[in-house]
Amino acid sequence: MNPKAEELVRDPLFQVNALLWLAQPLPDEKVFREFGVSPLGIHPLLHMRRFAVHAIAPMLLVPLDVRLAAQNAGIPIQEGARPDVVLSRERDLKFLLVECKASSFGPGPSKSVEQARALMIAAGPRASEVFAEQVKAALLSYELPDSACAGMMGTLARVAEEMHARGLPAGPLSTLGLRSSETEVSVVIDSELAAFLGVQPGAFKFIALEPGDDPRPLYFIPYDPDAQGSAEETAFCRAVLFRRMHASVVAAIGRAFPPTERIFEHGAVLNDAMFGMYGHWDNKASAKHMRDLFKQFMTAIQQSVNSELTGAIAFEPGRGWKVKIGDEDAHEAIIDALTRFSAETLTAQPKPPIELFDVLEDDEPQAPSSN
Repeated sequence: MNPKAEELVRDPLFQVNALLWLAQPLPDEKVFREFGVSPLGIHPLLHMRRFAVHAIAPMLLVPLDVRLAAQNAGIPIQEGARPDVVLSRERDLKFLLVECKASSFGPGPSKSVEQARALMIAAGPRASEVFAEQVKAALLSYELPDSACAGMMGTLARVAEEMHARGLPAGPLSTLGLRSSETEVSVVIDSELAAFLGVQPGAFKFIALEPGDDPRPLYFIPYDPDAQGSAEETAFCRAVLFRRMHASVVAAIGRAFPPTERIFEHGAVLNDAMFGMYGHWDNKASAKHMRDLFKQFMTAIQQSVNSELTGAIAFEPGRGWKVKIGDEDAHEAIIDALTRFSAETLTAQPKPPIELFDVLEDDEPQAPSSN
């Protein structure tokens, strides 16, 4: 079932992808330069203001002296926090930290408030130290449904006021609202964010919707292991990712000229499946989860193709999965076997919960089981 527009704006995965759409040079630059809209109906406002994706879910650690000061003041704060997306503008070293929420939260004691304090520090006068690079200006923005923005700003203002009163260096705050109708989704930019971006505050239509449209297959990030959704939604998102990986492998083999070989490793295929966004992923636990899905996918491909063409695909430790294409007949046979493989039949069982300090495997792909 396609999600309704009002459901989309509460979905953190849609919210993350909305940011990525807003920050990308979408097709036909001439069209949106002249008319402010792309052929896809997406207005890439952040890209037009020269903001680009800096990192996805980076861990930003609060300086030790600030943590000690907060502890002495009796203010609970996370040691570090991961904003969903960080965008930056190279020309003036501005950094925009965005945290996505389905709804606002109150100023009382909670994990959300402790996270907010850490993010405020990261966007404050110590930002260069937190990012370990030069930052001339930073802003923390919470992205959530427009109807929840007023309550969110009330909470953030109270949390920031308490921090300033205790001498903790909190940074400036803003909201990025999402407003939906049956025909479009708009972003609502408050005065603080507008000044930071160099635009007028207000509502900006950024995506057009037709009745029955489902934008999820167009997501830059079709699946995020950290996103909280229903089992049905999670399965759908994983299926989109598998279909994209399948298309990436088929396209690479189709472009080959025999005799040759092709190596498939997780970074290249996942980056292709996510239109370059996997390379921005800074959450190592989530990235490992994605690598595990890739291994599961390639093992299924290997077993399927090799059942028809013995030895066509082999795993090589330290390299990845190698496809050997001896001649034109072999080329056609491998393409035929690949195109008949259905990613829909691949069962992706839910992984164990991702813990921040899990011991991670190295980046080498693991050999598929012989069982």
